[in-house]
Amino acid sequence: VIHAQGLLAGFVSVILKGSFGFKVYLTLLALYNFKDWKGIKLRVLKYIFDNCDLVFVEGKNGQRDIEGFVDDSKIRRFNHWCDQKVFFPPQNRPKDKTRILFVGRPLKEKGRHIVEGAERLLNDKARYEFRYIENAKYSELPAHYRWADICCVPSLYDEGFSRVVIESASSGCLVITSDRGS
Repeated sequence: VIHAQGLLAGFVSVILKGSFGFKVYLTLLALYNFKDWKGIKLRVLKYIFDNCDLVFVEGKNGQRDIEGFVDDSKIRRFNHWCDQKVFFPPQNRPKDKTRILFVGRPLKEKGRHIVEGAERLLNDKARYEFRYIENAKYSELPAHYRWADICCVPSLYDEGFSRVVIESASSGCLVITSDRGS
C-alpha cells in the first residue's frame, strides 16, 4: 500500500500503481474547490481519484470538496485530535497585559498582516503584547500557546483543518479566526 499525502503524491502513486499493482490510499490535507476545476486539470484529477483505492479527507468540508468526484464507498472522513497531555492551559497566566499570538507560515494568505495591523491600531505596549511565530519546532509550540491569552488565525483562503486552532484552544487561549475553510 502506498499512502500518499496530497494530490501531487497521489498522482505519482497512481502511476506506480499502474506499473506495480500497489493499492493507493490518498489523504487530502487541504481544500481545493474541485468544483471549479476544468480542462486538463479536471481530467488529471479524475485519473487520480479513479485509481485510488481510498481517499481520506478532513471533516465535513473535505468530504464536500470531493463529492461527485470520488465514489462514496472510497471516501473515509477523519477528524484531527490534539494531545491534551502536551497542549493544556497553564496553571497561572500573568494578568499584567493581554498577550496575543499569531502562529503560521510566512504567507500573505495566512493573514499575519491583519494581526500586525491590529497591533498598530492598539498601539499600547503596556496593555498588549504581540508575538509572531513562524517555522517553530513542534516541541516549542505548547510554551507559546501557554504564554498567550488570545491566538489569532486570520486565514484569507479556504484552508483545511487548522491545528493552530485546536492546539491553542486546548492550551486555554481564546481563538479569533476567520470563517474560511475548515
